[in-house]
Amino acid sequence: MRASALGGKRAADAGPLLFELNRALGIPMALAQIGMPEQGLDEAADPACKNPYANLRPVERDAIRALLQRAWQGAEPA
Repeated sequence: MRASALGGKRAADAGPLLFELNRALGIPMALAQIGMPEQGLDEAADPACKNPYANLRPVERDAIRALLQRAWQGAEPA
């Protein structure tokens, strides 16, 4: 998908614009809204750290856990 399809000018615009489009469409925005219990965040973070994929940034458990917490709350991507 191109960011320009959502009205963005840069690739970095795509995430926030897609988030807003989904919100406008009434799509659940939080893992909590689709039934994930908060205690499941730790359970989800562990496999992500044990099986890291090629990434420019090191895969750190605290960062993965924070990302999952934001997703569970339905926060806009950072």
